[in-house]
Formats: sequence, C-alpha cells, structure tokens
Amino acid sequence: MYRKLFKPLNLYLLGLVIHLAYLVIVFSTSNSAYYGLFKKDDGSLNGPVTWYCNDAADYIASADNFIEHGTFGRGSEVDPRRTIGLPILIALFKFLFGQYWFMAWVIVQAVVSAVIYPVMFLLGKILLGDSPGVVMAGIVYMFIGAAYFHAVPFVLTDLIFAVFFFLGLYASFLCVMKQSWFMLLSAVILISFSALIRPSLVMYFIVNFFLLLFIAKKYDNWKYLKVKCLVILSTIILLLTCNISSLRMYNAYGVWTPSDLLGYNLFNCTSQRVFQETGQVERYRTLSDEIRRSESFVEKDRLRMKYSFQALKESPGQGLKYWLECAENHMLTPHWVSVGVMYRVYKRDYEAVDLNQPDLVKYLKRSATMWVVFYMFSAFNLLFVIIPFAGFLINLLIKRRVILLAALLLFISIMMVPTFLASGSARYRMPVEPLLIFFAFYQLAAWYEWAKARVIKRNQLIQHAVTQ
Repeated sequence: MYRKLFKPLNLYLLGLVIHLAYLVIVFSTSNSAYYGLFKKDDGSLNGPVTWYCNDAADYIASADNFIEHGTFGRGSEVDPRRTIGLPILIALFKFLFGQYWFMAWVIVQAVVSAVIYPVMFLLGKILLGDSPGVVMAGIVYMFIGAAYFHAVPFVLTDLIFAVFFFLGLYASFLCVMKQSWFMLLSAVILISFSALIRPSLVMYFIVNFFLLLFIAKKYDNWKYLKVKCLVILSTIILLLTCNISSLRMYNAYGVWTPSDLLGYNLFNCTSQRVFQETGQVERYRTLSDEIRRSESFVEKDRLRMKYSFQALKESPGQGLKYWLECAENHMLTPHWVSVGVMYRVYKRDYEAVDLNQPDLVKYLKRSATMWVVFYMFSAFNLLFVIIPFAGFLINLLIKRRVILLAALLLFISIMMVPTFLASGSARYRMPVEPLLIFFAFYQLAAWYEWAKARVIKRNQLIQHAVTQ
C-alpha cells in the first residue's frame, strides 16, 4: 500500500495539503507574526511581510520601482545587489492582483511549490533507479526533516528558486534520456530563469555538462551523436543565459558580475566579525563610513573587497572560524527554526546583535520545545544527511567515479560556498538539500547492506565452528 502513496500526483496532493494547512495556521493563530496579514495591501504590509528577512524588503522595493519607473532598482538606477527574477514575479503579481497581491502570492506559492515533492521523487528515480526504497525514504525525510512548508508564507528567493531549478534539472535529464529538443528548451528556460532569481548559477554551465554526461553514460546514451549535441548545446546556451544578470550589470556599470552581493557579504558579515573578534570595531565603522561616502557602486564594491582581503590577511584564523560557523549553521540548523521564529520562540533567549535585523526577530523567547526540536533535527541532519553524504563522496572517490564526483562538488561549491561568507541560515541550503538527502540515504542503505553482510558472514563462521 505504501508504494501506492509514492506516486507523483499523490505526493503533490500531500504536499499541497501540508502547505495550505500551514498557511491557515500562521495566518489565523493570534501568537503568529503573520496573524491577520491575509488581507489586501493598503500600504501597511511591507514591514510585517518582510519581518523574517530584510532581503524581502529589497525585492519588493525593486518591483515597486519597476512598476513606477520601469527599472529594477532605485529611480532610473539599476539595483547592483538584487537580481531581477523575484522582483519580476512580485511586479507581475502586483499588476495582476493589485492590493491583493500578497494574498495571491502565498496561495500560488503554496500550490506551485508543492510540485517539488513529485519532481524530486522523479529525479530520485532517475539518479537512483535501482534503489526505490532509498528514494521513498528520501521523500519522507523531505517532508519531515526538510520541512519546506516553512517557506511558503515568505517573499524570498529560496523556495521559488528550488522549484524552478529542480524542474529545469528534471527537464535536462529527460532531454538526454529521451533525446528531446523540447525538453532541452524547457530546461534552458527554467534554469535560466532560476539564474535570474539567484546569482549563484553563473558557473552552472560547467555543472550542467558533468551532470548530463553522467546521466548519458548511466543510461548508455552517450554513444548517440544527438545526445552529445544536446549536452554540448545546452552547456553553451546556459553559459550565456545564466549570465544575463552579469550582462545587465556590465551594461549599467561596466563590470562583469551578476551582483555586488559577494563583496557586500564579505565586508558586512565576514570582515565585521573579524574586526569585532580582534577588537577593531572602530576601524570597521571608519571603513564603513568611507565606503558609504563613495558615490559609485563600482568604487564601493572595490573598497569592500579591498578592506575585506586586508582583514583576512591580518587575521585569517578569525575569518576561517567565522566561515566554519556559518557552514555549520547552514548545514545543520533545522528549517523548523523558522516555524519557531514565526511564533517568536527559539532554543534560547535571543537578542539580535545585528542592528539591521528586522524588529520582530530582534528578541526571541526561550522555548523548551524549540530546544528539543533544534537539537533533535540538527542531530538528524548530521547523522542522516551530512555524514552519509560525505561518505558517499568518499566512496565515489575510491571507486573513481569522477564524473558524478566532479558534478556534485562543483554544484555544492557554486551553490553553498559563497553563502558561507554571510551570516548562517538554513534557508541557504534549500536548493541543494534534496540531492544531499537522496545520496545520503543511498549511502546509508549501502552501509546497512555492508553491515548485514558482515553479520551474516560472522554468524556463518560461528555456526561452522560449532559444527566442527
């Protein structure tokens, strides 16, 4: 019976029910930060809607500026920080639904984002077709451990990016398996739009080549000329389309970069921590003032990078320590924390050090329940995802399966490593988490079979010794 549940339509409907139920709960319970916000936007929604993360305010402002001035930015000036994918969607919702845009946003996001469960199930079958039980276990963990429903009420890139990207990844796999030009077009459109939502895909064309090469060889399709043309053509197209944001910045400022977010995070997160830990807060403030006085975006970015490298050169240990802390927070912190924050509770009493933090999350009360949830799911992530996935990579290295190993290492590098420069947040791992889960559970199954074989062999030896 359980196999009948694991059908794409059933998984979608289950995800949809969970997503919609969570929306009903957070908008109708009086102690929720979103209580009473399911209403038309009369100009008072921006603050409450962006309470969880300041990024949301930037995306909404960019969309509003496009509606008023025709440019994603401020006035006629292009926004150098936020890529235009999410503002395009927000502007579209405001155009279609007017003051009811936020109500429409959360409903449509709940409906569309539930697609991620069947899509990941289908991707899992392609990648691990010989291990259906592993795929099913991975999907169960996505529902319970990953808890993607937590992001449904937010106006942020994480969930939308994951949906578009994994739809594009699935289409690209089908493109190779079915030798389909239509799937090639679908994959290019979906992944290219994902690159407009987040700037992390500028180098994805390299990952694309290795992933599709792996799929082609796995399904014995690499021998066909058409498949080789599809893989190479998709890689060349994505080289261009995943850099549309870089082209936009070059056209506006003469620099080839999708965003100034790298330098911004390096200075305002990493360098800030380094200066704090080394007792140089005043120096940091002085440098910040100097950067703020610079009129040119290019000059601001140059100064941020310059002073960040100076700080890291002087105190490399502090910088590395901060990055490791961020990596730990990114990879272990459960998404359930966001549910707790929605109700202003955390594993401990919390007072934000970052003065830029939104008012509603500057102060959180300690909750014993959240303490248990935090450490329980952190342990789950460590034991069932991070350690087994590391074991999977080591196993690939031992068996010299270099194509898949290169694809996964490059994928994680471009998606995750740049986020380690910023303050830690579990939401940053959402675009890679499903693949981590599937390969981790595959390795857990391999370890289980290895241990079972050892026990059987040991019992046979004991039985043989007894009968002698």
